Amino acid sequence: MIVSWGTTKRVKLFGGKITQYVNENAKSGKERIVSRCHSHFKDINRKISSFISCYSTACREKRSGWSDENYISKARELYFEKMGTTFNLVDEWKVVCNQPKYMTGGNASGSSGSKRKSNGEDVESSTPTLVRPEGRDVAKKKARGSSSKTSVSRKSKGAIEEDLSKLVSAHEKFEEKRSSTASAMNNLAHSKNMEMWLFLKNKPDRDDEDEEAYNMLRKNLFGK
Repeated sequence: MIVSWGTTKRVKLFGGKITQYVNENAKSGKERIVSRCHSHFKDINRKISSFISCYSTACREKRSGWSDENYISKARELYFEKMGTTFNLVDEWKVVCNQPKYMTGGNASGSSGSKRKSNGEDVESSTPTLVRPEGRDVAKKKARGSSSKTSVSRKSKGAIEEDLSKLVSAHEKFEEKRSSTASAMNNLAHSKNMEMWLFLKNKPDRDDEDEEAYNMLRKNLFGK
C-alpha cells in the first residue's frame, strides 16, 4: 500500500507517524524530519520508476536460458547507460514490484488501483480497477471485425496465398531491419560502456560508487 504524499492535514499527520517510526527504528540514531522523509521517498520512487522502464526493456529481449537475475543484471546495465549511475535499490524494488504502481507494463499513471479513504488517509488501493462492460461502439467494432473475417474466408485460394506471400516478405524485411538496428544499438552501447570505463579507469579519486561501476563495466566488456 503506497502512501500518497499530499498537503491535507490528515496526510501530514500520517506522514508524521511514518517519520516517527523511522526515527524510532533508525540504527544511526540520527533524527529525521517529515520533509526529509518525503524527499527521500520521492528520490527512491524516481529511481525505481526509471529502473522499471529498463527492466521492461530487458524482459522484451526474451533471452533463451535467462533467469530473472539475468534480466535484472541487464536492466541495471541499461539503467547505468540511461542515468549514468548504478542502480542500488534492487532489494527495495523487489519489495514493491508486485504492487500495481510498480508492476512492469502498468498504465501511464503508474497505478492500476483506485484511491480510497482508510483511517482518514488517502492511500492507493492495491485492488485492480474493474473492467467496464463493453459499450455499443465496441460491440459494433467487433461486428465489423467479424464481417471482415467472413469476407476473407470467401477469397479464392490463390488470393489468400498471394496475401500470405506478401505477409511473409514483409515479415522478413522487418526482421532484417530489426536485426540491423539491434546490432547498431549493441555497438553504440559497447562504445559508450568503453568510454565510461576508460573515464573511470583514469579517474584518480574514485569513490565506492565509481569503483562498483568500474568493476561492473570491466566485467561486461572483458569478462573478468
